[in-house]
Amino acid sequence: MMSPAFAQIKVDGDFSDWDYIPTEYLASVSLDDSVPYRDLYTMKWCVDSLNVAFFFEFNNDTVYYKDLNGNPKTTFVVEDFVFRISTDGDSLTGLFDYNFGHDAADYTFEGDRLSDFLYSLMCYQAYPQQDIEGWTLTGPRGLATISDIVVLPDGHGALEGTLARDLFTPIPFREFRVGVFTGYITNDYFVTGMLPQGNSRNEWGYYNDKKYLNVPIYDGYFDFGDEENAENDNEAPGILKGVETISNPKSLEQPVKIWKNGKMYILLPNGQVFDSTGKRVE
Repeated sequence: MMSPAFAQIKVDGDFSDWDYIPTEYLASVSLDDSVPYRDLYTMKWCVDSLNVAFFFEFNNDTVYYKDLNGNPKTTFVVEDFVFRISTDGDSLTGLFDYNFGHDAADYTFEGDRLSDFLYSLMCYQAYPQQDIEGWTLTGPRGLATISDIVVLPDGHGALEGTLARDLFTPIPFREFRVGVFTGYITNDYFVTGMLPQGNSRNEWGYYNDKKYLNVPIYDGYFDFGDEENAENDNEAPGILKGVETISNPKSLEQPVKIWKNGKMYILLPNGQVFDSTGKRVE
């Protein structure tokens, strides 16, 4: 397994790079056979100092229905994705969601494949928690980087994506816990998938007793590659030799590899530097 500094999720529809995320920084959950909402099969998450990355495998079938005028329509079984996210570590803030054992969400992040996943990220600052009008848009739509949907050999659909951590304001980023449900919209909204998902029931029918998936936060930057190849990158475009040659690191638009005394480091846009093991260099 590669060190954290040499693992990165590239949003390109090639999902093999998820295999290089160290297990201690990877959170994943798959569908249980006994649950009712069965069209979201697997999700994976990892969070570093810059980005939140996610992967989904899901039912790629279509569903047919008639609109209110009786016209035949087609949509996807998994058309709409909704993320419920907790970041502040406080159960008394956020919106309680019955889909996840009444866990509270500080952010919701949602969009649908029919609009090319023009996601909206919204934070929740209202009190009491049950006031659904408390959502506030935190940025323009389309801020996520989402891959095209890949059809796997078994016919399932899969996608991956990232979202910059800088967008998660103004609520503090002390943790990252997430629950996801999927569905489609016809003349009503139909939930088709949910992770994590339990199988409890009460007098009102189905009740999901699972809370959000806890995702470890890596206080570094996942950079894809390996040390052998990195040592041969001296002449590659964008590679800078020597930390002392960078006069204004905050002007950089993305992390770059830098070299000093024969060793490779990663320089972040905020000026922080990490060595090849993922440790921050003061």
